[in-house]
Amino acid sequence: LIYKPRGRLLMCERSLERALLARNDEQLCAAANMPARLGVSSKVVRALQESARKLVLEVLHESYVQNRLSEAMEVQSASMLTEAIQLAEAGGRGYVRGLRGAKAALENVLLARRVLSVLGTVLARCRTVPLLLDRVDA
Repeated sequence: LIYKPRGRLLMCERSLERALLARNDEQLCAAANMPARLGVSSKVVRALQESARKLVLEVLHESYVQNRLSEAMEVQSASMLTEAIQLAEAGGRGYVRGLRGAKAALENVLLARRVLSVLGTVLARCRTVPLLLDRVDA
């Protein structure tokens, strides 16, 4: 069956269809290269290969966005979090895991910055410990 042209064609089509359903970049690349190795060509196979190549790019972009989100959450940097969130939302990737967590982490970082700035202004106004204690008690 493998040596017959029809069998090779069916094997390539099935491999491409399975890879498209799995959304695995390694499997997609292997399936996209299979028709060239087996010397098979048809309109269906070419269409499936093109779909597989586009899906590989999409899967790689999703993993890049997820890596940026997780990296930004580890560092807890407001600029990195903002950039990663914008990247995820701009690409229409609202379903990317970790987007909600990144937004919550960004809110926490910004809240911490505001608290620190208020504390900084209070400390700048209070030149002595008794003045500071009066401010805290009030």
